[in-house]
Amino acid sequence: MKDSNSSATVLAVVTALLLSLLPLKVQAQDTNSEPEISMSTVTLWNDSLQSLRAPDLIPRQYASWKKHYEKTLSDYQRDANGSSFLRRAQHCAIEFAEIEPQAFAAHFLVEVDRALNSAKQAGAKRYAPLTLSRAEMYYEKAIGALNANRNNLAKAKLERSRAKYEADHALAIANQIIPQANQEQSSEQTILNFEKQLQHLGEALEIQLRFSDGSDRAIADLIQATVDVKLERQTAQEKLEQVNSAFREVFNEIGISVPQGDDEQAYVSALSAEFGQLVRELDDSKRELRQYRARVSELRIEKETAETILSSKEAKERRFSQTRALFNSDEAIVLYNGSQDIVIRLRGLTFPSGVAQLSQKHDSLLAKITQALALYANAHIVVEGHTDNTGGAKLNIKLSEKRAKAVMEYLIESSGRPAGDFKAIGYGAEKPVANNQTDYGRKENRRIDVILVR
Repeated sequence: MKDSNSSATVLAVVTALLLSLLPLKVQAQDTNSEPEISMSTVTLWNDSLQSLRAPDLIPRQYASWKKHYEKTLSDYQRDANGSSFLRRAQHCAIEFAEIEPQAFAAHFLVEVDRALNSAKQAGAKRYAPLTLSRAEMYYEKAIGALNANRNNLAKAKLERSRAKYEADHALAIANQIIPQANQEQSSEQTILNFEKQLQHLGEALEIQLRFSDGSDRAIADLIQATVDVKLERQTAQEKLEQVNSAFREVFNEIGISVPQGDDEQAYVSALSAEFGQLVRELDDSKRELRQYRARVSELRIEKETAETILSSKEAKERRFSQTRALFNSDEAIVLYNGSQDIVIRLRGLTFPSGVAQLSQKHDSLLAKITQALALYANAHIVVEGHTDNTGGAKLNIKLSEKRAKAVMEYLIESSGRPAGDFKAIGYGAEKPVANNQTDYGRKENRRIDVILVR
């Protein structure tokens, strides 16, 4: 990927230079003459498109370009100064200016396109819709950054990297969920598999984890063990620095006096050998000192990262508390999902059987949802519709989707946010949160969830 990025940057510079050679149509019209373009320039344009893999990535556009390029080359070979060649060369200039940005964007995002296609083919749209939606969001941001400033690709590269990561993440999630769905794995087995992974981490840190108090306690023990390891490394570094400091002080205090007489040369040789050994030992100590300085730098970066994460977590918890305070228990419950996104479960938003239209009695609760959205200006909002298991599966999915869209359309209008920030999904009875064998459980399963995706 590094070589590909470097090549794309070089191509961007080369293409910018080539585009500067393009004739200005207005100038051509003002002077009533066709601007002269050399065949070597047209060939450079063709080489640029091939370097961007235009034949593979935008085959239809490149096929049109290739047809005009070959005709231009043929006219040039017949008469390099003929009017036919000059007109075709001008046409190539205009067409190159149109398709080169498309080729550049396709080349720049080819790895992300592949990752997104792989995730979708693996079923991520069903099994990892939030993560896939996040990948698509970053993909659109990468295109926007690319269009905004092609001479500075830093922002576009960052969004491309995020999109690639989330697409791969969605693929990984789908690949984990599908076997479980096919085997109808129990909730207990899922938890045991998760605990097994935590146990491996504990073994690496030489601690015995226990899960009788739940996984939160085990995770806390893992975090504490990591902190202890960092403290041990810091203590070892400090001790080594003390030893090195003492060694330097002793070395600076050494005084050498060379005796006069017959044995002077032998004594000088012996002292030289001893001094050489000391120099080698000093070099070794300096090397160790550089290594530990590098480790101190790494620990400093880890500390700064931890402080940043802590600050972000505190801000997130404040918003979470503010969101939870908006609702009473009969209106909604606010919780985190497995991806640490905020879920607002609307217990007070109910529909009559088979109905998907909102009524005025919902206005007060939906107004509070709008207030909650204002706390998450950068979030992507997913509205999920769910039903119990009564009725046909297809009908339930269709009904839940209509209800989710009704809530989504209300929130788009009331919040004033772009429609692109929202997505509505109907799951029917696929994701129950309670036992469908009881009236209470079925009531809990008939719900609307509003998910604030970071």
